[in-house]
Amino acid sequence: MLKLFNLLLITFFIQNVSASTDIKNIDFDFIKKGQQDDNTLLIIGGIQGDEPGAFMAASIITTHYKIKKGSVWVVPNLNFYSIIKRSRGPYGDMNRKFAHISPTDPDYNTVQRIKEYITSPEVRVVLNLHDGSGFYREEHKDWNFSPNRWGQSSIIDQSNLSVRSYGNLEEISKRVCEHVNENLLRQRDLYHTKNTHTRQGDKEMEKSLTYYAINNGKAAFGNEASKNLPLHERTYYHLLALEKYMNIMGIEFEREFDLNSKSVKDVIDDDIYISFYDDRIQLPLSQIRTILRYFPIRKDGTLEFTPSNPLLTVIKKTDSLLFITEIEN
Repeated sequence: MLKLFNLLLITFFIQNVSASTDIKNIDFDFIKKGQQDDNTLLIIGGIQGDEPGAFMAASIITTHYKIKKGSVWVVPNLNFYSIIKRSRGPYGDMNRKFAHISPTDPDYNTVQRIKEYITSPEVRVVLNLHDGSGFYREEHKDWNFSPNRWGQSSIIDQSNLSVRSYGNLEEISKRVCEHVNENLLRQRDLYHTKNTHTRQGDKEMEKSLTYYAINNGKAAFGNEASKNLPLHERTYYHLLALEKYMNIMGIEFEREFDLNSKSVKDVIDDDIYISFYDDRIQLPLSQIRTILRYFPIRKDGTLEFTPSNPLLTVIKKTDSLLFITEIEN
């Protein structure tokens, strides 16, 4: 699902680049949209780097949606290193580190920082986006369609939560599923509410981000699109769900495309680029060669760049630059 562009530069140009980034210590982006208030929706993508539908949908919210009324916070790339490595988690599953995490864990600073945003008084609803296996069904049909699958489901930890607003978790989840199911690409893709009943002894889910949010008085939901679907279809279903959550919260928005699977694919396939030095140089990464042997760097060694979306960055690697992007194969 992801493609890496490794751009090889002339050695003496790259040796003194001072604006490079350590690939293992890339921080996540935190983006505020709309008019900030105490009815904020927090959207989180990329907690697991092998779930591109999730972080793609969150990224599209930042780049192709305008929030006209209300407040939306987006973290599209929470575990950026795992996205780069295409891994569930190079240091273990980050979504199992919210009940306890050692200060020596490489994920410690990331988990502590996202906890601060989750517990912010402005936040009312937390959405954690995932791509899950198969197709969740309440009754077992076969290996792909069963209670053990996670794909095509809205996840809640419990039915209700005693909070000021949005505590009717199951009712909200079912409304989201109804909305998605009114816009299915095929009947097989039906969405269902999956209640993990975490408080009743689900030891794994007790460690999750959503349960941490629940225990801190925040309405929290997981949204799972099936890994059996291509990237643009997963992203389409995530966006359908996200728009319904915004609707329920009274958040008004505009998007720059029609919400259908073809348009979502076109958005994903749009030219992806990095601009350097106040847009004086622009590289369209979907069109350039895999290797470039020359690139101009300032004499002082600084490399200022602006990515076209938050899933794109530049990493210094000895005698080359690595451009990380999310172009679909």
